[in-house]
Amino acid sequence: MMKFEGKTAVVTGGSRGIGRAVCLELAEGGANVVLCFAGNEAAAQETVQAVEALGAKALAVRCDVADAAQVDELVKAAMEAFRRIDILVNNAGITRDNLLMRMSEADFDAVIAANLKGAFLCMKAVSRLMLKQLIDQEDPRSPLSDQKLAGLLAQAGCPVSRRTVAKYRGEMNIPDQAGRARSL
Repeated sequence: MMKFEGKTAVVTGGSRGIGRAVCLELAEGGANVVLCFAGNEAAAQETVQAVEALGAKALAVRCDVADAAQVDELVKAAMEAFRRIDILVNNAGITRDNLLMRMSEADFDAVIAANLKGAFLCMKAVSRLMLKQLIDQEDPRSPLSDQKLAGLLAQAGCPVSRRTVAKYRGEMNIPDQAGRARSL
């Protein structure tokens, strides 16, 4: 069993199926769980109760992951409840199974919005928070080299090259080894 004591996880599509199983596994490991759901509030509340029965804290938030404003509200609710986000599980997704020649453009757009755009919006919404949390855990006397910062970004779900880190250091207001925020 994985250990997640003191961690907070956001699970999209967490009210049923695989998402529910992920929520329960995280709770068994000691994580606080924020699950988002699109429609079935009863299923979401059942999952919250199951998580809490395992001794973890839980919060259910209605959210269309394809809507940036709703994703921002999801993240805001998670931060207000637990003060941090350590884990993001992009599980939300829909299917519109049909033969390609019968699939409507609207159905295709809905699948892409939920399955791809939703994952992008959620990663974007939590990445800066996760990076800040990782940087705050570092020894403040130890300078952050571009290589170390690239590693922290990868841990936060944002794999980048050292050159990209150097380029955006100033924009992210992260000092270099000499203590200066810099950009290329």
